[in-house]
Amino acid sequence: MATQKQQGSGVGLALTKELVQLLNGTIEVSSKPGAGTNFSLAFPITREAKVQEGELIPTAESAALAAVSPEISKVPAAPAAQASLAGSGQANAGLPTLLIVEDNADVRLYLTACLGTLYHLLLAKDGQEGIELAIDEVPDLIVSDVMMPVKDGFALCETLKNDERTSHIPIVLLTAKADFDSKITGLRKGADAYLPKPFEQEELLVHLEQLLILRKKLQVTYRNLAAADQASASEAPEIENVFIQKLRQEVLAHIAEEDFGIVHLQRALGISRTQLHNKIKALTGQSTTEFIRLIRLNKARELLLTTDLNISEVGYEVGIGNPAYFSRIYAETYGESPRQTRK
Repeated sequence: MATQKQQGSGVGLALTKELVQLLNGTIEVSSKPGAGTNFSLAFPITREAKVQEGELIPTAESAALAAVSPEISKVPAAPAAQASLAGSGQANAGLPTLLIVEDNADVRLYLTACLGTLYHLLLAKDGQEGIELAIDEVPDLIVSDVMMPVKDGFALCETLKNDERTSHIPIVLLTAKADFDSKITGLRKGADAYLPKPFEQEELLVHLEQLLILRKKLQVTYRNLAAADQASASEAPEIENVFIQKLRQEVLAHIAEEDFGIVHLQRALGISRTQLHNKIKALTGQSTTEFIRLIRLNKARELLLTTDLNISEVGYEVGIGNPAYFSRIYAETYGESPRQTRK
C-alpha cells in the first residue's frame, strides 16, 4: 500500500500482471469504498507439463527475469538474451545500449523484461550511480525514475545534459508524479520525454524508437557541421555544435601531421577513448578515425578548388602522404577523383 511517507512506484500492478501472464494465470480486482480492495489470482493446474524436465523455454521474459532476479524465475536464460543484459559479460554489438536508472528492484525487473531483447542494458540503482555509469559508458538512451535516493532523476537529467560528454543522450523520465508542474520541471531539466507511471510498454518502446530515429537524422546535420566553416555554424549553437566545432578546430590545427589521430584528440579534449568514440559515433554515425578523415578530405577539396597545388601536394597538406591512397579515399567520399574536382 502506498502512503504519503512512502509513495508507490506506480508499476506494481503492471509487474504483477506481467508475472501472472507468464504463468498462464489471471488476475481480478474488486473494491468497495471504505472497505478495501481484493485481488484474486488464479493459475491453471495440470498433470501434463508443457516441457520436458531441464528443457529451455526460449522466451524473452524468462531470460530477462532469470538474469536479473533468479529467485523469481528459475528458467535458464538463452545465451542470446543474456548477452543483452548488463552483467552478462557480453555486450551485443548489434543492439543500442540503454541505461536504466531505478532504485526499485521490482521496477528494474519489469523494465528489463520489457527492454532486454531490444537493447543492451546497463543498470543503476540511484541517480548518482546513473550519472557515473552514463559518463563512463556513454549509452545511446537513458530511462530514469525521478524519485530516487542520493540524486533524483531531475538532478541526473540536468547534470548529464550540461556535460559535454553526455549532453547528446536522449533521456526518458518515468515517474508516479504525473502532475503538470513535475512534467514541466522534467522537460526544463532537459528530458526528451516524460511518462507517468503506470505506463504502457508499447508507449515506452515507441518513444525510445522515435528518439533513436531523430538521433539518426541529426547525424547528417553534425556530419555537415564537421565539414563546414565556423561561419556556417548556428548563431546560437547547442552544446553538441560546440563540441563538433571544437573537434574540427583541433584536427585543422594539426591537419598536416600524418600521425595525428585518436590519441592526440582525446588528450586534447581531456576525455577517454571510449567517451570520445561513443560521443562522435552518436552525433555523426562515424568512428573517430572516419570523422578525422572527413575533415582532412574536406580541407583537401577546398585546396583543390582554391589553390594551384598539385594533387600530391594537396595530400601532404592534409596529412595524407600516400598519393594513391589519397586519390582512392577521396573518390570514395566525393564520387569523383581529385583531378575531376579541379576541372
